[in-house]
Amino acid sequence: MSDWLPNPHHHRGTAIRQFSPAARIEQDHRFDDHMTYVSEDICHINTYINSSYTDQKQEEDPTNYLIDVDAFKGDQSPAEIDQTALDRGLELVHALLACAEAIGCRDTRLASSLLDRIRARACPSGDPLQRVSHYFATGLSARLSLLEHLGPNNPLTDTSTAPLVSADERAEAFRLLHQTTPFAVFGHAAANAAILRASQGADALHIVDLGMEHALQWPPLLRSLASRATPTTVRITGLGVPADRAAHLEASMASVVEEARALGVRVDFRALCGDEDVESSLEPRLRRGEALYVNAAARLHRYERERLKEVLRGIRRVGPALVTVAEQDADHNGPFFVGRFVEAIHYYAAVFDSLEGVGRGRGRVEGWHFGEEIREVVAGEGRGRRMRHERAERWRRVMGRAGFQGVGVEEGCMGEVRRVVAEYGGMGYTVAAEKGCLLLGWKGRPIMMASAWRVHPSNSSSST
Repeated sequence: MSDWLPNPHHHRGTAIRQFSPAARIEQDHRFDDHMTYVSEDICHINTYINSSYTDQKQEEDPTNYLIDVDAFKGDQSPAEIDQTALDRGLELVHALLACAEAIGCRDTRLASSLLDRIRARACPSGDPLQRVSHYFATGLSARLSLLEHLGPNNPLTDTSTAPLVSADERAEAFRLLHQTTPFAVFGHAAANAAILRASQGADALHIVDLGMEHALQWPPLLRSLASRATPTTVRITGLGVPADRAAHLEASMASVVEEARALGVRVDFRALCGDEDVESSLEPRLRRGEALYVNAAARLHRYERERLKEVLRGIRRVGPALVTVAEQDADHNGPFFVGRFVEAIHYYAAVFDSLEGVGRGRGRVEGWHFGEEIREVVAGEGRGRRMRHERAERWRRVMGRAGFQGVGVEEGCMGEVRRVVAEYGGMGYTVAAEKGCLLLGWKGRPIMMASAWRVHPSNSSSST
């Protein structure tokens, strides 16, 4: 299936804003001023799902349907079965949107009734739409519980929900994601290629990894450095390492350090737990003659706006030679819940479609990794929401305003990134360049972005 729920009347990646002429708006907000209404939306959804199932049927063995054939009673032809699946998909989409709108209006009774309908049709082991709907239902349920707890007159602000997975489960899910899909490796490969290119001629490197939780990114970079004619020394500082991952990270990096030394690259690693106060944490560890690189892999979206400004200001002040950024290319940080919800359906439906070919471990990737993300996007609000994904163009504006200028990663990085992505197979993955960024997509839908930045010359000596 390709391009989940597309709207041909909008720019690439823009979500359908309304699913029924009577769509309600969020209470206490002038939602009309911020939403674009589309009258042909239901027609577009029907057209999309019909074409998607037709494409899927042609590509797969005709006996291997995305639906549970045994669930249907009587003698039905494949065409009849496909139509039933289409109807199921449409019912799920409509119920999800109606439930989100009911929650936005604080109609808890209607929302609860719709959630019962969704749970009856969604399934964590069904087709992609059934699976992603299951996790959206979990998020909607969490948000509904928060509303019921607050009461009808209290605003839903700065709220969050406790994680449903442990730190070990989260780490295992990421390891499987790294092993079975290119989503994480894409950003790692782009950042490593940019660092290699920027560090030509340097024999001492200091890499700062913001929010470091694993050691998966650095072995390929160290192997590439080992192939250089002159010996290289590398210091890696994990800044803001979660306390519950510090011991595991130290053990993982010990193996990386030993492998690098065997290749002739001297590596020193230090994990710094606690707050990611870049300037105060790094200044005592900076050394003259070292080239400094700051790596932010799927990290910057976790900061609320004012905190993000502080972090970027601190990075700028320590004067890195390069800052590498990898983020999910999605618009999950809008001010209104229903709009954010619709954008999230588009994004994660494409992600779950891409995971269809993943074998063992798919349930853990979807449940422990993406399922938790979906719950955060749907249920969290204000400062309590940790998932604030933005589109590539938004990150360009954020970095520019913070005093950085883009370093085009197309030249010298595109070939390596495409090679790494191709190792995962899958005909649906695409790698493209856009305004200095690299984009990883699934059947044309952008999923991840990677970029590189340096301090703008006008800010290189500024301390404000």
